[in-house]
Amino acid sequence: MKKLIILLFLFLVGKELMAQNRYGYPPQNVRDAYSHDFPNADRPNWVFLNGQWRAHFIERGPDQLGEMDAYYDRDGHRIDYHIPYNREDVPPAVIDRHREIFKDGKIIGYNRIIGPDDHAVFEIQFNHKGRTRSAYYDEDGHDRQYDDHHDGYRH
Repeated sequence: MKKLIILLFLFLVGKELMAQNRYGYPPQNVRDAYSHDFPNADRPNWVFLNGQWRAHFIERGPDQLGEMDAYYDRDGHRIDYHIPYNREDVPPAVIDRHREIFKDGKIIGYNRIIGPDDHAVFEIQFNHKGRTRSAYYDEDGHDRQYDDHHDGYRH
């Protein structure tokens, strides 16, 4: 009886995992949301981590946004999307404010994040006192709080 219960448990867990990630693809509702949000994008590379689906792709639409990551929950709701930026594309007010606060931080990278409300923040990823951190600013260089809850992902 104990073996039967263990086998049944393993079968149910396996079935649940297959339903969420069949051959590396998200559920249909997530794929539909992605296709709606980014109709001109290349085929994405999908990763599932911490209850979120990340689509890494190149957007070739009218805005030519290029390489980016879009994050979705299991229900197909877009959480946000991240666009890597070059330093010269980040508004000077953002760079200046960051330097004012973190004088000795070594910058790793820049992202523009578009949240679910379509408001943008700039993320600066940097090393500061031996720790990798992120700081968030609006385009005028004002500090912003942003819950970038994509633990485990590195852009």
